[in-house]
Amino acid sequence: MIQHLQNPLYVKIIGVLVAGGQRSARGREGGQGSMSEFRTVLRGQVEHAQAAVQSAWRFGNDERARLYGARVAELLEVAARHGVDTAGWVEPAVRAFAVDAR
Repeated sequence: MIQHLQNPLYVKIIGVLVAGGQRSARGREGGQGSMSEFRTVLRGQVEHAQAAVQSAWRFGNDERARLYGARVAELLEVAARHGVDTAGWVEPAVRAFAVDAR
């Protein structure tokens, strides 16, 4: 978990979650807007990690593919914990690889 807190992308997701919770706690409108922002940031990270897996495959870098595959799996778990539907976000081959990479 500590290594994730050093990842600026992970920190951004946490920031979006915290900001959304603070808005809701104060009774402001926009709780859905913050979830939309969370989903957008999360999807961008998933797309980035997926592209990195595919790039690693093209260059034959198995270790990099495994690391980014694990990242894809981790991000999909975060999405699932927050009820985000990720259908269509990840190509089937990358999704299967990500599960095995964990």
